[in-house]
Amino acid sequence: MFHLFLSLLISFTYPNSSNITHKKNTEILKDSIKSKQKIEVEQAAACGEDESEKLVVNRIIARQDSIIAFASQYLGVRYVWGGTQPTGFDCSGYALYVFKKFGYNLPRVSGAQVQVGKEVTEKEAEAGDLAYYGYGSYYSHTAIVYDRHPKLGVRVIHATLWGVAITALHFDPYSGHKLLNIKRIIE
Repeated sequence: MFHLFLSLLISFTYPNSSNITHKKNTEILKDSIKSKQKIEVEQAAACGEDESEKLVVNRIIARQDSIIAFASQYLGVRYVWGGTQPTGFDCSGYALYVFKKFGYNLPRVSGAQVQVGKEVTEKEAEAGDLAYYGYGSYYSHTAIVYDRHPKLGVRVIHATLWGVAITALHFDPYSGHKLLNIKRIIE
């Protein structure tokens, strides 16, 4: 799975990669996730009800993987203030678009989005959580937790002023802004 994800990430990162390769890798990733979910359901059913909690956790992990794979398709898409479509995103519009594809209805702006979900600490942050930035009690930026890199720590994917990119969690999206909150939406 890791090699597949890496090849998928490479195809997103290098613009000279063909669109056909990108679509093929995306389909392979989706098929792999579906296959993994089917096997886990069969295993849990064979083990009885005691495995139901494990099944829920596995579903959450599969959904996190799917959301991150989907979000990664838009690396490099330009920043557009008020943008909520692949032709251009602003930060909260990007989170709204990604999560909507998985049945989550987030409010439109960061200040309202932060009201949704369960607060988690940086140590608890997982792929698919939402990170909010700003100053004081003003929320001005939303990012999606991308992963926990062994050397770089928690990374996020978000619509920055330079387009959709993956950065460190403590990246300052605007001068003087800092990480204020992380919320878990996927449960």
